[in-house]
Amino acid sequence: MVGIARTLVCLVPLALPAQSADPSPVESKIRQAVIEFQNQDFAGARAVLREALAASPNNVEARELESMCSLRLKDYASAAESTKRLLDVKIDAGYLLAQLSLAYTRAGMYPERDATRDRIRRLVNEGKLPDGFYYVFDSFVVNGYRIEVSEFPKLTGHKEFPYQRYHFDVLDAHDEQLYRIVLASNAADQDTWAAKHGADAEAGMRVFSLDRYDGRHSGPAAVYRFYDGEPTYQQVCGHVKEAVLGALKPIAPDQYGRRPEPN
Repeated sequence: MVGIARTLVCLVPLALPAQSADPSPVESKIRQAVIEFQNQDFAGARAVLREALAASPNNVEARELESMCSLRLKDYASAAESTKRLLDVKIDAGYLLAQLSLAYTRAGMYPERDATRDRIRRLVNEGKLPDGFYYVFDSFVVNGYRIEVSEFPKLTGHKEFPYQRYHFDVLDAHDEQLYRIVLASNAADQDTWAAKHGADAEAGMRVFSLDRYDGRHSGPAAVYRFYDGEPTYQQVCGHVKEAVLGALKPIAPDQYGRRPEPN
């Protein structure tokens, strides 16, 4: 598990474009915008980039950075529109689909978000997105905390998040992550569970756990519950809401303080 800092989407690395001997006005504006972005002047960077795009509407580099500025400025509808235009050029690019789903989710544009999720699932089924792909697709509020949800369409998941299905990032009023609740199916639990549920394991069933990560441990800080087989998203949401409210308590560790094991 990585640190508590939230990873929402995998954006392209931000770097200054190669300096030519005689840069064009558009190239000069992009370089200026990159510097302003690095200085966290996102409004200034976006204004310069929009000047560049007015002169060169199909400049992908300017469009990508402009969409990132809109995200940082929380102008999610604009970020979505820019990302859609990028996907016309970089068709089915995973990082852009993740960015588009994030923008639609935060903008509350739910029909568009659902259509993007359908597109992502189709591409996953066709093997056109990598195993580590994940994306934000839902957001809701519990007890004053906003919870933003990411899905790993392939259970094999990211190399840093093996066998995880959902991340529920619990955020404060400043959108800073307080902790994360994860629906996972890790190998150690599967081995323990399979020894007691041989027929189910042979049939391909897995055991899942609802875990809490708070950044102080390489593994889960707490386990709320286990599931025999993968629960529905609605079931998991209900349990996450109970956990955030304090109604669902973590399972006590064994007498040696070790993580609980599935029955």
